[in-house]
Amino acid sequence: MKIIFPFSGTRFGGSNISSMILINNLINKNFTPEIIIHQKGQFSKYLDDNFIKYKLINKENYNSDYNKFKNITIILKFLLFGIKYLFENKKIIIHLNEYRIAYTWIIPLLFFKTPVIIHGRNLYYKSFFLNLICKRSNKIITISDFVLNSFPKKFSFKLLKINNPIIFDNNKIISREKFFLKYKLKSTKKTICYISNFKHKKRPLLFIDIAKKILKLRTDVQFLMFGNYNSIYKNKIIKKIKDNNLISKINFYPFQADIYNIISNSEVIVLTGVNEGLGRIALESFYYKTFVVAAKSGGYNETIIDKYNGYLCDIDNADDFANKIHTYLDLHKNLKKNLINNAYEYVNKNFKSSDHVNKIINIYKGFKNV
Repeated sequence: MKIIFPFSGTRFGGSNISSMILINNLINKNFTPEIIIHQKGQFSKYLDDNFIKYKLINKENYNSDYNKFKNITIILKFLLFGIKYLFENKKIIIHLNEYRIAYTWIIPLLFFKTPVIIHGRNLYYKSFFLNLICKRSNKIITISDFVLNSFPKKFSFKLLKINNPIIFDNNKIISREKFFLKYKLKSTKKTICYISNFKHKKRPLLFIDIAKKILKLRTDVQFLMFGNYNSIYKNKIIKKIKDNNLISKINFYPFQADIYNIISNSEVIVLTGVNEGLGRIALESFYYKTFVVAAKSGGYNETIIDKYNGYLCDIDNADDFANKIHTYLDLHKNLKKNLINNAYEYVNKNFKSSDHVNKIINIYKGFKNV
């Protein structure tokens, strides 16, 4: 059975990681996954670095940053390629993991009965193309109840929640000394880290406010920020750091592939974003036994039990974040250990890759004549 996984290729994030866990497991279960990359970028580099084969088509895809006219032009330009591909590859299943790719493929898919799975990793929102691809899909997988409940009831018969797979590679963890040297950190200070894209939904500017407030409470801390950013947001962050005299206190970097090293060598991971579909960084932090302080929003409400395996804070409330981070850092080591162990047990129990893979394989097997 051949499963097609189209991706934009330009970005690399949690959805790519989850997809690759599934794809790697499918190979071992007599399936034939094929990765299609629209354009070169962060994800294609990851594939190249790990010697993973893919088909590069060099076709632009829908992008929410573009205007309506440009996106319609992109969809129409893709039309002939999409029809030709689907005509030549009839016995396949299309597994779509990005809404922007789903929008790019929607018109060719209307001409064929090819089974289509939408992997809903983000909230449903009012959109002609999202509504159309959901109508065309055979199954809609969501990663949390928060995402599932955002979809209109008319799609309820197609909806299914399957927890994301989380796997880990402890062999790639570098020593604390090497980590501190790489990012120019002081070994005597506790590292507080932000890991997410630099855009409004993720609230990176709030992290800077939090850092400033924590520094008024204690001086034994240092701050790191990691994520994708465009030049506009980069300039906003630089300005805010300068305006608050935090140049020597906060270091920020573009996306880093070795996220496991960043998490495992931090004392606290701060997740300020709102309406996250799940919040994969929280789960990865649970595994690497790094404490999580997150906004009381979206998928975080499902995975973080306040004061049991992490702390939840009021949305956009820098004081609440700062005070709770300060409280955690001052806890007795045994209390810290209890919180961290609760998180570790939680992620190992609820986010097994084998459960994820088996449930999706059952969906694939439900399609006949493929």
